[in-house]
Amino acid sequence: MDVIFNPKFENAMFYATLAAYLMAIVLNWACIVFRSSLVEKYRNGVLIAAFAGNVATILLSLVRANALSIQLDPFRLVNPYQFVLVFVACIVLVNFGLLRREYAHMSATISLPIIGALLLYVVVIIQQPLLDLSASMIYRSWWLTGYMLTTAVADSAFAVAFGIGIAYLIKEYLSKTKKRGVLGQYLPSMEILDELGYRLVAFGFPFFSLSIILGAIWANIALGQFWSWQPKETWSIIFWLAYLAYFHVRMLHDWRGSRSAWMLVMGFTAILFTFIGISYFLPGPAINF
Repeated sequence: MDVIFNPKFENAMFYATLAAYLMAIVLNWACIVFRSSLVEKYRNGVLIAAFAGNVATILLSLVRANALSIQLDPFRLVNPYQFVLVFVACIVLVNFGLLRREYAHMSATISLPIIGALLLYVVVIIQQPLLDLSASMIYRSWWLTGYMLTTAVADSAFAVAFGIGIAYLIKEYLSKTKKRGVLGQYLPSMEILDELGYRLVAFGFPFFSLSIILGAIWANIALGQFWSWQPKETWSIIFWLAYLAYFHVRMLHDWRGSRSAWMLVMGFTAILFTFIGISYFLPGPAINF
């Protein structure tokens, strides 16, 4: 049992997961180009293995072991490393759990590279000494853990919607230039893409709203105030208002098509900048996601 919970085993599991996801990206594009059922089976198998490795890595990262017991510590989810792992797993679940099979594989064309980029970002993170935030009592809170989980679910829905938005813009370009090609035949109609993007945002927005509430409750308990206007807190409200505006202009002003797709693309791009960019340019408190 000691071998299983050795940090080296966790690292090996992480890199195996990263390799599997990168292989799934290649195989997914090969499915588009060659339209081979055999390649599709390999892609599905590799993706299942990658997700299983993803979940196993999360569980291994939560383990606390001593001479007397081995237990999972859910409060370790507050660390950036664990958060990204959960975020990636949620992207896979949202992509393949909410979308019909033919649309899920189409959406994975964009969402899988996002997963690859996030895990490569983790490679950068884990090369640096990480502070285990869960060692401090103020971070051992179910409010904070709930905030982390709801944020991961919301951001994963926005990530998949980002991929749908990119697909819509590609489809629109191919339609205008009358270039069908491989992608033109692979992508569904613009009406379907537009509706899929809307449904994904409608799924993620309540979780996003809940994450802000849970984060504010934790901040009041741990820090004595609901809101301190740190850069990421401020940008969270801006994103919330931006996605609320997305619903407003779509429902009341019939903003659909390319304008709607651009809002999906810009919304998640800004979220990524807040998650990664502000951590470097405008560093704030330890909780920075």
